[in-house]
Parts: sequence; C-alpha cells; structure tokens
Amino acid sequence: MEPATLYDLYENFLKFRPETKALMDKYQAPGLSLKENLTMNLAFATAAARLQYFRVREPIPETLDGQAAYWKKYWNTKHGKGTTDQYSEHYKKYVL
Repeated sequence: MEPATLYDLYENFLKFRPETKALMDKYQAPGLSLKENLTMNLAFATAAARLQYFRVREPIPETLDGQAAYWKKYWNTKHGKGTTDQYSEHYKKYVL
C-alpha cells in the first residue's frame, strides 16, 4: 500500500466510521506516524490492506486465479505495472 492510499483510507473511509477507526488505531505503534506504521508495523499494514479490500463490495474470490484478477482490478488497477501472473507467482513463492 502506498502512503497516499493509507491517507485516503483514513480521510474517506475511517473518518466516517469511528468504531472501525478505533479498532484500526489499536494496531498503531505509539510514537510512529501513519506512514511509519505502514512501513514498519506488519500488524498495522495488514489491517490497513484488509480494510482497503473491505471497501470493495465484491467478495474476495476463493481461487488463486480469481484472487489475482481481483488484486489487479482493485489493488494494482489497470494502470499498475503488476500482472496477474506476477501475483500468482508471488503467492506460490511466499505463501505456499
């Protein structure tokens, strides 16, 4: 996640959902900025990523191919350099 995406998450999503923001804030390491938490705090970064996907109304697919297409559409976007093949390769390398 890029810092701009995190700031958008706070400004345009969490700002209007105080209970969810309070839960998200529990993951922050004290004394670190949002950007620092994003880059140095795995629990915070994971929660932020999941909330970004939560904003998408379509459910996360169960198959790897479906997840790769979902990631490309909703995370990397059509303008991003990532490909569904790269997603699948990285999943197989780092998750399986």
